[in-house]
Amino acid sequence: MQEDYISIAEIEGRTFFAGEFFLETLVYDADSFRITLRAVKGTTGLLVAFTLVEDFRFSEESNLYMHLLETVKGYDKSHVFYENHFLYKVQNSRYIEWLENVSSGWFEIRNEGKYHHFHVRTSNELIDVIAQGYTIRTLDS
Repeated sequence: MQEDYISIAEIEGRTFFAGEFFLETLVYDADSFRITLRAVKGTTGLLVAFTLVEDFRFSEESNLYMHLLETVKGYDKSHVFYENHFLYKVQNSRYIEWLENVSSGWFEIRNEGKYHHFHVRTSNELIDVIAQGYTIRTLDS
């Protein structure tokens, strides 16, 4: 089964900000997993907080980014798929499948469809998070 990346902007029916953005902070502590994003042009910022995080991975590798662009549904040479988007919900996730396999079935029993794979893309980073949900808050400059 092929993974499907669905933009959170499409799911929620709203645009958060346009253009490129960068990762300002990433915080993982006992209570939460939070990332702060800033627009490359301008001062717009967003705080994305994930709830009940089970697992996450972070990559700053442009090669992985290009591989992802070539394999996701909706890819084209102009990279329109990623334009003005930063957060995706991944359906048919290989990451969740992997987590179920390495946990010897423990995660699969615990999951029961409550956890989701979220993918964050910035100008330079890829962040994947398995969590039960997220909130997004606009930040003042």
